[in-house]
Amino acid sequence: VDFKAQETLTHIRPGIVIKVYETPNGTALWATAESAAGVLADGSINLVFSSPPYKLEGRSKKYGNLTGAEYIQWMVNLGREWKRILVDDGSLVLNLGDVWVPGSPEMSCYQERLLLAFIDELKFHLAQKLRWENSSKLPGSPWVTKQRVRVNPSDEALLWFGKTSRPYANARAVLRPH
Repeated sequence: VDFKAQETLTHIRPGIVIKVYETPNGTALWATAESAAGVLADGSINLVFSSPPYKLEGRSKKYGNLTGAEYIQWMVNLGREWKRILVDDGSLVLNLGDVWVPGSPEMSCYQERLLLAFIDELKFHLAQKLRWENSSKLPGSPWVTKQRVRVNPSDEALLWFGKTSRPYANARAVLRPH
């Protein structure tokens, strides 16, 4: 099938899982996280890399974003499923954006709450905290653009978890000379 993904792929409905492509290195599925995990066997995945919807307090979205404790519980439930489908030395990487507390130039601590929930409740091991830098990220907050009391955050958190303290990894391809 020849198509332009941006023009034809819209929000997926729960229960639908579409294989976008498959290579010897893996398969890409288009589905809600819950639906995708539901069709995958226990211990069958090496890596789950997810950029879930950000916890946008006070701003509702068309996709029905969760907020507060509901968001954390939803993510913990997903984490439980992701852990089930990971191989023993598998990894889970979450890309999480910063979020402002509604009506305040204060940052939400949801990333830290989620990190601790994945460690304490799900018994994941924190392999590493990384940062994804996007130096061309557009400002999205009035605290940055109008009141100018905060700087534009140009990076996002990447939390790398393992089912064990030594998930499979090979960093040789990304190492830089000293």
